[in-house]
Amino acid sequence: TRTMMMAAWLAAVAWLWCLPTGAGGALQAPREMPQELEEEFTLGGLIPLEHFYVDDTLRGRGTHYTYSRSQIDSVLTGITRSLAGIKEAFSAAERGSPFPHLPRDLWPLAAMWKYRDRLQGARVIVFGSMEPWAECAALQLNASSVTTVEYNELTYDHPSISTIRVHALESMVRSGHQWDVALSFSSFDHDGLGRYGDPVDPDGDIKAMSWMRTCITVGGTALVTVPIGPDLVVWNLHRRYGSVRLPRLLAEWEVEEKEGWFEDMLGRNTNFRRTYEPVLVLRNTKSREDGQVPPQSAPFVAVTAEEWDQLPAGTDSNMGAGAGGAAANIGGTTAASRSKTKAGDEALSSASTEAASDEL
Repeated sequence: TRTMMMAAWLAAVAWLWCLPTGAGGALQAPREMPQELEEEFTLGGLIPLEHFYVDDTLRGRGTHYTYSRSQIDSVLTGITRSLAGIKEAFSAAERGSPFPHLPRDLWPLAAMWKYRDRLQGARVIVFGSMEPWAECAALQLNASSVTTVEYNELTYDHPSISTIRVHALESMVRSGHQWDVALSFSSFDHDGLGRYGDPVDPDGDIKAMSWMRTCITVGGTALVTVPIGPDLVVWNLHRRYGSVRLPRLLAEWEVEEKEGWFEDMLGRNTNFRRTYEPVLVLRNTKSREDGQVPPQSAPFVAVTAEEWDQLPAGTDSNMGAGAGGAAANIGGTTAASRSKTKAGDEALSSASTEAASDEL
């Protein structure tokens, strides 16, 4: 079995080498969806297709984001102030949820505060990063260490933050290394679309979620945000998850809670550039053998819209949304997490935040 998995992985890597690259060796963002893959991306026409092209590969040159120690210290200071305000919001809300009263860009941080007991002393892994706000928040909430995985190159100068490229993560996972908590904010919806130099893959997002589960311990927690609404693929901007694809994305996870969840948003057809992103609190309930890698093909789950309501999701009484993305190719699959502050999304995230009250 291990020999077969290795052969499949080598075949995937060989395929990657055949894709067009720029001067820096990064895969270039494809302007058009490969016609032969359209049926898979749309699940046989079940999911509509729109177009909004973005190239975050710098024309295939790749990127390198650097934060000095003094810059990270400034981020830590800002996170401390934000956490103080979130703490007050939770106190003021008493038994209710503070999420409706917080700006959307604070919802992931608010979720980290709410589940801070799980971050205490935890080994945290962040999938993708353009600026170390999630890493700094985890450290301020007493995580023992943070490892950030990024498709492109990062330099974060802090003794408790490690930044690794994909090949390093693959090696660590194969050797049995795991983390306690995973963070992925507005990330996996980009996987497989090629926008960040990741390989084009109709199931890239589902494979990325499978890889994240492999990275964390049994009983470990993942905080995840993706755009929620009527199912949609926007090439090559992102995906939006509704009653068709969302159950597939969460198939391997126990959905413990949905912070900021509005059930009717699954069917509310809003502008795809103004995303609604509740924070999904997920728990890994499955064990794995040391060194085992996720399957090359994504799990298929035939789920109807009516069956979505049967997903274990705690209560739906809380309201709010999240914001947060980068792609990392791992053994022929992709695992991504890109911050909405990166160049390609700056205008879009601004519109999302400003329009929050209008949407809801």
